[in-house]
Amino acid sequence: MVNEKYTKIRQIIFAVGVGVLVVIILVVAFLVGIDKSNGEQDGSSNVISVSGTHELTGSYQCIKVNTLHDVRLILNNAIITCESGPAIYIEESGDVEIVLKGENYISATTTEEFEGAIHSKEDLVLSGEGSLTINSNYDGIVGRDSVVIEGGNYQIIAEYDGIKAKDDLTINGGTFKIQNRDDGIRAKGKVEINGGTFDLDSYEGIEATYILINDGKISIKATDDGMNAGDKSDAYDIMIEINGGELTIDMGAGDTDAIDSNGDLKITGGTIIIVAQSPFDYDGKLTFTGGTVIVNGVEVDEITNQFMGGGGMNGGMPGEMNPGEMGPGGAGMPRGM
Repeated sequence: MVNEKYTKIRQIIFAVGVGVLVVIILVVAFLVGIDKSNGEQDGSSNVISVSGTHELTGSYQCIKVNTLHDVRLILNNAIITCESGPAIYIEESGDVEIVLKGENYISATTTEEFEGAIHSKEDLVLSGEGSLTINSNYDGIVGRDSVVIEGGNYQIIAEYDGIKAKDDLTINGGTFKIQNRDDGIRAKGKVEINGGTFDLDSYEGIEATYILINDGKISIKATDDGMNAGDKSDAYDIMIEINGGELTIDMGAGDTDAIDSNGDLKITGGTIIIVAQSPFDYDGKLTFTGGTVIVNGVEVDEITNQFMGGGGMNGGMPGEMNPGEMGPGGAGMPRGM
């Protein structure tokens, strides 16, 4: 009888212990905040609902972030696919950073409502030293606010835009190979490039209201405009400004412009190599105070405007130089000084 009583007590203690352990596991799973996010849960849908750092390794489907606080996603040799929307969808969050480690692959079949294979409704930062290959039937990376890219190796094949931000897009480093049928890099506000290596094969290479190139090695093959600044945002004056870096633009035949600003054009430094029938087209004023400009194999010391019927602030026919459009060392004072 005594042994039976002890046996029952041990069974009760064991059952209570198992129950406590289950509760602890559930609490930890809740705090981690990723439902079925373990890399071994191939084929499952994942929702990140709690802030913090989450490392994704292995295969996943349709990652969604929905939390009120900051989230840091580490992609470490991850494969993420989605056949009904973005592969990574930032629906709601505080600050969001995606860090690249190893080799990562994303594939998405998405729609006009959620264009990007990576689609963020919040400010988005991408960083790291790893690589990311994106295949998308729509856009590659989309931020509905601002996007900042600090580093990483990106290969993007998209039907429409490669990288797009509703507000500003800032690129401080990284390697980018983008093949698409619309804009390679696009923002409604400002596109600012401070470093990195770019190989863009697009309809238009870079498009924004204000395009600012401070550094980087940029190669553009385009069939419409290599770079285009247009009226897309009230936050900035329309301008293309090139202060440094190495920019090579190879345009397709026809009515195409290598550098096309619907406002001002400012060149103060860097090396610009253009192969095009129409190298420059600007509607506003020109400032040309530095840098090396080579057009169709010939270094030039003046910028000739190809704008039909415009020719800058002072008018003029295509190919006719306006006063002050001489380059560094020329007889005229650069306009805008």
